[in-house]
Amino acid sequence: MTSGIIKHTILVTCFEPFGGQSINPALEAVKLLPHEIDGCTVKSVSIPVSYSASYETLRNYVEEFNPEFVIMVGQAAGRDALTVERIAINIDDCASPDNDDDVRENSFIDDNGPDAIFATIPVCELVRDLKNKGIKAEVSNTAGTYVCNHLMYEMLNHSHEFEPYPHAGFVHVPLIPEQTATGDMEGKPSMPLEDVVAGLTELLKFLPKAYNS
Repeated sequence: MTSGIIKHTILVTCFEPFGGQSINPALEAVKLLPHEIDGCTVKSVSIPVSYSASYETLRNYVEEFNPEFVIMVGQAAGRDALTVERIAINIDDCASPDNDDDVRENSFIDDNGPDAIFATIPVCELVRDLKNKGIKAEVSNTAGTYVCNHLMYEMLNHSHEFEPYPHAGFVHVPLIPEQTATGDMEGKPSMPLEDVVAGLTELLKFLPKAYNS
């Protein structure tokens, strides 16, 4: 006799440090996520900060784990809350190089792709749930024009190619206090690492419930 419980797989990605920094809060937080949350298997993986290699790496993980959900996580210096991205745009445009020393300016990600693609996770519902649990969270309408947006756009643009079709979205997290004590990041908003981990954990818990699964 079966229990009737469906065991979902959630793939969570993070980025390595970039821009001369030694810490990426997304990496530090994702490393601390449990391997199972409310019966869902959580697969946590690191993605290179590379326009050319980021999606290729993610695609291989999606093919390996066949997740129902893909949650991409990145750093957003200057933000003071977990921000769930609503939309990715079809442009790479940043003066800062990626970790391959690649600089892209006003360059389409996909010449034949849509101008923008909405996340396929319930953005507003997720943020509302986090706020109800006392976690500082906001909806964001810009994922930037660097590798975070690039990866989000590529994943959403190609998600129909996978079976099962994964619901995908991106979450930006603030800096952690260690990054803002000195140097270029001194004085910028931050969030304790344990709060970032707690927020991401609650977000992952809510995902299957949002689909009545």
